[in-house]
Amino acid sequence: MKAARSFKWTLGAMAVIAIAFAIRFLLAEGAPTIERDGLTFASPHLATALQRTQPGSGVRIISTFRDGEVPCKAFVGEGASGIACRERGGWHLRVVRSGVSLDDPAGTKALELALRRSAAEMSQ
Repeated sequence: MKAARSFKWTLGAMAVIAIAFAIRFLLAEGAPTIERDGLTFASPHLATALQRTQPGSGVRIISTFRDGEVPCKAFVGEGASGIACRERGGWHLRVVRSGVSLDDPAGTKALELALRRSAAEMSQ
């Protein structure tokens, strides 16, 4: 009887630890965007990728421009794609599209073209 209780306790503890790791993993990766004051901003992971693009970040900057005095970047990414401008204390996503596989250039071509057009309109 004691062995059965000990086994159940151990199994329960292992389940709690597994759930904690899963939650930590999901929060670490998280969504590519966050909501703040009714606006969409880049999550910390995406903001870092926009600030200093590095190979393997899952984000490729396709255009850098200014909308008036505000610096902006058009990007394609695995988690999200769009146009983000550095304002209101973060990277405000003015245009948000779904993410794409960066390993499939044919799949990103139309999206890149649309984002470049939007960026050109914003920078005029």
